[in-house]
Amino acid sequence: MTHLHEKSPCCQGLVRRFGGRRRQCVVCKKTWSVWQRKQGRKRRRISPSLLFQYFAGKYIPSTPTERARLRIALKKYNDTVSWSDIPDDPLIAVADGMIEYIDKEVHTIYFILLRPLNGIKAIIIEPFCLPGQETPDGWKQAFAHLVPRVREQIVAIVCDGHRAFAGLSDQYGWIVQRCHFHLFARIGHNASFRSATTRTGLLGRIILRLARIVTTTRDPNALQEALKELEFHKCTVRSRTFKTVLSGFLHNYEDYRTYLDYPLLYLPTTSNSAEHLIGCLRRMQYKARGFSSLPALLAWIKGWCKHQKTITCRGKNQQH
Repeated sequence: MTHLHEKSPCCQGLVRRFGGRRRQCVVCKKTWSVWQRKQGRKRRRISPSLLFQYFAGKYIPSTPTERARLRIALKKYNDTVSWSDIPDDPLIAVADGMIEYIDKEVHTIYFILLRPLNGIKAIIIEPFCLPGQETPDGWKQAFAHLVPRVREQIVAIVCDGHRAFAGLSDQYGWIVQRCHFHLFARIGHNASFRSATTRTGLLGRIILRLARIVTTTRDPNALQEALKELEFHKCTVRSRTFKTVLSGFLHNYEDYRTYLDYPLLYLPTTSNSAEHLIGCLRRMQYKARGFSSLPALLAWIKGWCKHQKTITCRGKNQQH
């Protein structure tokens, strides 16, 4: 049997061992290493617990090295951890947008939470980011970005009353529940409650009381009386913005009462779960003193959402 011997790359001469990992040419005596070892010190392993402590507010990096380790842990976490699975059940969607100004440019991050009908935990799905302000086309793209199977499972959507959701409900046949908190906040913003003796303060309290009746009463007679009073007070309001708010409420008041018409869906009457999510992200931004670029912001948002996984979202009839 013929033996094949390795030839040196320099002189094509015989090769002999010259230590553990080195070889030598017998002709020119040149040596070289085989199985090249990676140069430099071994990279320190970074545990994801460091990232979890940062999300929980128990760890704050103080040096550039610690911040670099935290960024490495975030990148590894985002690359290895997937988003939560969506159950094969009918779903309630809670939607809200987050406006960001980075490098003097406006970006909107669209958040969608999905909650099973009888559950109290809404699953956070991957946010969708687009340049510019919050627009109907932006919400259409955000929902179109969902998996078709998941989009077909949605039966109702809880929102802040943005005009985009009316078109989405017509397109997909979803039930719309408008947020009570946003309505009362808009009324309070246009009517000063600081002084009970001023005309604006008195009128604002009356309108707020009537709006609460419209959004909560089950008595049809009380509902009609409250609507008539609101129509009357709308004519006496001097502010054009306040009139727009009242006109929109009177035109779409049924969307604020959807939870009464569909009690078995256990619809929440506010989008506070999405607002809570955005509030947590704002606190993370404040703790980090902002982010230098949009990719950095999105990476931290995705890491926090993947770690959080769900947000508590109770329906109006699930408060206990």
